[in-house]
Parts: sequence; C-alpha cells; structure tokens
Amino acid sequence: MSGYAKDSAGKNPRILALFDVDGTLTEARKVVSPETVSFLQALRTKICTGVVGGSDMVKQKEQLGDSPMLFDYAFSENGLL
Repeated sequence: MSGYAKDSAGKNPRILALFDVDGTLTEARKVVSPETVSFLQALRTKICTGVVGGSDMVKQKEQLGDSPMLFDYAFSENGLL
C-alpha cells in the first residue's frame, strides 16, 4: 500500500510536475504539438501538473492554447505578481 493518498479518480495530489514553456513544452516561441497536449491531459489524470514561463499569460495562451485547462497550476512571468 502506498503512503500517498489518491483522490477518488486515482490522482495523487501530493505529486506536482512543473514544466517550462519555451524549449520544454514547445519549441521557442512556437505552438504546442497535439501529441504534447495529449500527454499533458493523460498525465494530469495521474498527478498535479503546472506550467511556469517567463512570458505573460497572454503569450502562454498563444503557445499552449487554453493553458489553465491543461494544468492545475499556471505561473506566468516567472511567478511574479
């Protein structure tokens, strides 16, 4: 038995994978591929996911589409407020 609690859907909320945008989820300043979107959607059913980027949220949405729907957490401008 695992020491980590899972929610009713089998997702482990204690694990968070954070991804950078440029050079990780997308080529620099390019749009995310459909394969990456599918992977992120599948991963989000297992663990919490988040995106961190240096650009503002408008630019992140240009690259990732509706990124708030792809991730549990979205940090734009390197998390600055």
